[in-house]
Amino acid sequence: MMKEKNTYSFKKLLSIHLQSNNPKNFEDFVISMEENIKEHDLIEIIVKIDDDDIAMNKLLEKLVLNSKINVKYISTPLLGSFADLWRSMNDMLLVCEKDTYFLWNMNDEMRIPIKEWDQILKKYVKLFPDDLYRLRTSCFRNRNYADIWECGFSPETSAITTKKWIDICGDWNPTLGPDTFNQLVAYFFSYHDRFNKNKEIRDIVINDFTFEGEGASLGLTRKQKMKRLSDTIDPWFKLFSYKILTEASRRSQKIRANIYLESKLVDKNYEKPIIVDKSKKIKILHPISKKVLAIFPYKISRIKILFRNIIRSFQYFTYAGGGVERRNIYKFHKKIFSYIYFILLKRKKINIVQFFRYLSITYVMFARKKTLLYHIARGVFHFFKIFIINIPSLVLKLPSYIIVDILVIFKRSNPVKYNSVRLKFRKMIEYFYDYRTAKNYESDATYFLSKINYEKLHKNISLIEKNISKDNFTLYVKILLISKFYNIKLENISKNYEIYENQIKKINIILSNLDDHMDSIKNLDRIIYNKWNYNLREFV
Repeated sequence: MMKEKNTYSFKKLLSIHLQSNNPKNFEDFVISMEENIKEHDLIEIIVKIDDDDIAMNKLLEKLVLNSKINVKYISTPLLGSFADLWRSMNDMLLVCEKDTYFLWNMNDEMRIPIKEWDQILKKYVKLFPDDLYRLRTSCFRNRNYADIWECGFSPETSAITTKKWIDICGDWNPTLGPDTFNQLVAYFFSYHDRFNKNKEIRDIVINDFTFEGEGASLGLTRKQKMKRLSDTIDPWFKLFSYKILTEASRRSQKIRANIYLESKLVDKNYEKPIIVDKSKKIKILHPISKKVLAIFPYKISRIKILFRNIIRSFQYFTYAGGGVERRNIYKFHKKIFSYIYFILLKRKKINIVQFFRYLSITYVMFARKKTLLYHIARGVFHFFKIFIINIPSLVLKLPSYIIVDILVIFKRSNPVKYNSVRLKFRKMIEYFYDYRTAKNYESDATYFLSKINYEKLHKNISLIEKNISKDNFTLYVKILLISKFYNIKLENISKNYEIYENQIKKINIILSNLDDHMDSIKNLDRIIYNKWNYNLREFV
């Protein structure tokens, strides 16, 4: 069947980005899209799969050739867990059709049971002349956000975002979740202009789409959900750290500056004003005189964020989406147990959690039978409950001078261990206080490349091929792996210059004179393929 001819100003109406490790789910996802879309030529699907997932790699090779829709895929290593999937969103953005109007992050369980839904989406093209807006379609689409933490547990999970919005931001996200982080950007977009009666509204609720399979953690067992919850606690606090929130605030103000520029300052007869980012302010400057025409500050309070995160960590499950109107009725000991549960999950002590869960179930069974064992278990339970509750108060009752003396003695007797404890305490404080932001453009590919031990790899390859130079070895390996991940043939490296430039520092050294390096690259390619089939995990 011939693909429809695109007669629009853009090449693609929509680029769908998702991750999958389930061949059946993904194949059904593509089939559902083919059946319910009218103009297949306007849609592309980009999927991230694991490089060692043989079934998915074979399926994608088939779908790329046979699907009515343009299907692309990247095959990269995943280091980490569910909480690390966010990096691959930036991988997919690099291979996305540049002239695409909308971007949509979905999952392979979602289905849109509406015939010709692409024609509905076309109605929302050019909703604003500057092409900067999001269409809210999920079950949370009508939600208003009174607190910043709401963006973490109930974000707009399936926003259809204009590509221009994401391009101005720079990438999909610098940390956990394209949905949660971009909800933070939308939150700050509204927050910074909250006292303006005529402020811009660019989160548009639409009710034209219905979904099947919407939601996270569907079909997981209790233990799998607990594992996923454990994996996301650290990234959660990174998401709400000062650095990441500042980045979300910065992006929101950059979008507002572009909207203001195009609506107020653009004149076809004159040179376009300049947007600069300086001193935590987005400034619009006159192109010639450099006079400041408008300022959009994005500075936020570091102290407020620090104390909010520390205080809320003691009732994490309440503030991370489990709160109820009458939360003050909770007894103090239940809050203590909730905090212990939080610490165990944060430290990934799932087995300990499971043990205490089975212990509590056993206790309930004894309680029903009212046996002698019940009374013993009850006594032990109450002893531990009282002991755990009183630990904080006992510590607080110690005079401050006794604590200082203990620390001095500890430092003198075992300085190495003292420094170790001090560093751990400092790390704990930094956990709530500050996180370093991700690199300018972090993806699964760049993360994997940064973990490889190139020294060890070079020694192994030198045993096979003596003539491999060490000078440009690291850059050659990175070029080969990026080519493999993005399915780029070596002879097409120059045509995909942007993909390499975004992810490899100093790559211009090679690409500016590629012909001189191509023989060495091909020679190294032969060795890495024959010896490891490009799977360099043993050097991570």
